[in-house]
Amino acid sequence: MYQYHFNLNVLEVVLILKLRVAAYIRISKKEKEVNSISNQKDLIDYYIKDKEDMKIYNYYVDNGYSGTNFDRPELKRMLKDISNKKIDIVIVKDLSRLGRNYIEVGELLDSLLPLYDVKLISINDNIDGLNDEEDSYLLKGLLNIYNENYPRDISNKVKTALTTKKVNGEFVTSYAPYGYKKSRYEKNKITIDAEAAKTVKMIFDSIEKGLSKKEIVDILNNKKIRTPMEHIKNTNEGKKWNVSMITGILNNKVYVGDLIQQKRKRISFKNHKFVKTKEDELIITKNNHMEIISKEQFERVQDIIKHSVKVNSNNEYDIFSGYLKCKECESNLTIRKSKEYTYYACSSYVRKRGCNNKNTLRKDILEKKVIKEINDRQAIKIDKLNRKYIFDLINMIYLNEDGLIDIKYKLKEN
Repeated sequence: MYQYHFNLNVLEVVLILKLRVAAYIRISKKEKEVNSISNQKDLIDYYIKDKEDMKIYNYYVDNGYSGTNFDRPELKRMLKDISNKKIDIVIVKDLSRLGRNYIEVGELLDSLLPLYDVKLISINDNIDGLNDEEDSYLLKGLLNIYNENYPRDISNKVKTALTTKKVNGEFVTSYAPYGYKKSRYEKNKITIDAEAAKTVKMIFDSIEKGLSKKEIVDILNNKKIRTPMEHIKNTNEGKKWNVSMITGILNNKVYVGDLIQQKRKRISFKNHKFVKTKEDELIITKNNHMEIISKEQFERVQDIIKHSVKVNSNNEYDIFSGYLKCKECESNLTIRKSKEYTYYACSSYVRKRGCNNKNTLRKDILEKKVIKEINDRQAIKIDKLNRKYIFDLINMIYLNEDGLIDIKYKLKEN
């Protein structure tokens, strides 16, 4: 513990003989002023003020770190200095500053510190490792158990309060979903954000018009529309829209007026990682707020997405993408091109995966047939096909082994 320096300078000898103190300070993001960094530092400084045999070796300050685990940069630095025999005493305001996990703290107190002959002083707990008897470790253990139960109790109380609010349809997260904003007049309620809602509506409408997600991304970026997070935070950093942003909007039922909360949850009060919530654990409040998209349009768009449009490298997509299957093996038809025609063939047959359906289906012939079917079923006649017409009428188009096509309609045939 003491290091002797053979120098005739008496003052230097006194300094070397002082016990080297590591002042450990920690405050979490949620703690109040009573545990502020300055308060902890002042308390430790005051404690050793009259201790002539002690000298601060270093302050180790973890600002904004929870005590539920040991993954803290300054704590790790202190432990490294302890293992390098640079420290004789660790002083803390109370044991909860070291941590609230009794297993990890217990291992530190009962194994690591004694291994390097380092003593612990916990000021508010009246624990003095320099003078305490061995039975004081029982007190340390009891205090550690309390310190672990405290955050668990607080975590459960906060969780219960938030769950109650969510069940009552209150919006309790930091930011409203893109297309909405927090109400200025009703606490924990959301209302439509006209600017962003216009973009949301455009995205859904574009899918119904037959545009792919990639095409929508290009339109938004060309128009320099701010991304959802830029809009929510009111910044303009030149961020670009991407397909995943479009997908997130198209899949979000918040736009039909339903509030879905608790999509993710923490593993425990110790482990701050989030996991996806199971379907039956979601908190759903139907018709909670004003809709941007009708339920009917939302369902239509989900059906279109289900028959996903595949965009090629030239940002082009085929109008029948997702609607063509082989009757024999249920594989999708793949698009092929000759000098004169575009046609479809069974993807399994083309890739030699066991299907014997070698027939092909010319695109121009199929388009004419589908146009005729549409005109037979509605008063308004068309002469050009688009994806919305296919969606309204058709579930799937099959290529049979005899080369004929079999159209499965959504509506009953006349």
